[in-house]
Amino acid sequence: MKTFLCWGISKLEGLFGLLIWPAMFIIGDKEQLIFNQQGQLNADGWILFLTAIIGAAIPAIFTAIYAIKHFDEVTSYSMLFHLSRSSMLDSKIKYFFRTLFVAGLNWTLVIFIVGLFCI
Repeated sequence: MKTFLCWGISKLEGLFGLLIWPAMFIIGDKEQLIFNQQGQLNADGWILFLTAIIGAAIPAIFTAIYAIKHFDEVTSYSMLFHLSRSSMLDSKIKYFFRTLFVAGLNWTLVIFIVGLFCI
């Protein structure tokens, strides 16, 4: 299971690329429910947006911590070669924040897509 989770964490950027398409199609379909006439978010849109952002923070933090604890399994040696000018600690810090950001985006999209179906 640990190997599967590490493999999934290493593929987060690709998952974001796949999730953005259904999100855009659903937002386009539900546009009149979350945007007002001027193209700004209405109350339902803001509530959904803030819920998605806040709800994504906790699992994103856990994902980033898990990725750092299992840094050797999640990353490849090619990444270390790419970051060869930096120390191992510097690489881990950069990887932590990148994983935190990308996992946060993925969780935000998932929550946002589910929330759009509930409006």
